[in-house]
Amino acid sequence: MTEQTDIARAARNVELVQAGYDAFTRGDLAAVEKLFDPEVVWHAQRLGALSGDHGGWPEVLRFFGETMELSKGTFRVTAPACRRRSMRWRNWQPTSSPTCHTPTCRTP
Repeated sequence: MTEQTDIARAARNVELVQAGYDAFTRGDLAAVEKLFDPEVVWHAQRLGALSGDHGGWPEVLRFFGETMELSKGTFRVTAPACRRRSMRWRNWQPTSSPTCHTPTCRTP
């Protein structure tokens, strides 16, 4: 691989990850699903009942649904640079928790 090829691949990966966040924000989970490997594992820490590993797209989709249900639909994710900030409402008070998402992009 050349350095230019690596840079182009990295730029494409950034585009794909950003597209995933944009789709999630729109509630377009069908578009989000297309970006995930069917055997995805979503690691959730410090989330009480939602903590743990959620393996496979159906489990990740269930995790997203339960997150929205528990937050009464107020859960939001923003994607500035490498740090992510999740916002949800708890007892009618906004709570924010800094989270770092680390996607792994694979080239077929």
